Amino acid sequence: MKDSRLSTSQKVWLGLALVGVGLAGWLSLMLGKVWGEKNQKQMELEQLSLKGMDVEDLELNRQILEMRLEELGEFFLEGETGVAGVAESLESIAVEIGVSLRLSFENFPKKVDIGGRYQQGLGMYAEVIGSYQGVLSWVRKVEQLPYFIRLSEVKMGLARDEPGVKAEFKGVIFLKNE
Repeated sequence: MKDSRLSTSQKVWLGLALVGVGLAGWLSLMLGKVWGEKNQKQMELEQLSLKGMDVEDLELNRQILEMRLEELGEFFLEGETGVAGVAESLESIAVEIGVSLRLSFENFPKKVDIGGRYQQGLGMYAEVIGSYQGVLSWVRKVEQLPYFIRLSEVKMGLARDEPGVKAEFKGVIFLKNE
């Protein structure tokens, strides 16, 4: 019968094979861990890249908003000169259309609530007398003026002393906040 024991060289080879299998398993685990960390870092990098693009978009939106705010700022009047300019525009529209106009303004500006924000505004009263179409044309032209004007009360009826209609408007002309 043959001896079933392993020779010394076989034992060495078997030991080396077992060490090799153990080392390969350990390297496989380490490689899997490193691979997982690499994938996680790549996902984080992609998320940061998307956030960077969001930041660029926000910066662009901020610049656009600043430009629009500057443009909107031009619609707000400044002081008595601005109010005089509005009055002149309203009167020239009335003359152009052929209606009579009587304007009056409050003495002092006040803060007016616009959707939860307060803006300085000056109370305005306008009385327009003329044909119905003339009054409507005046209102349409006023809407096209480059100012922020909010008409809050409108009354319309027949004119007493003249033919046509009489329209009364109360509103606010918005001024620049000081």
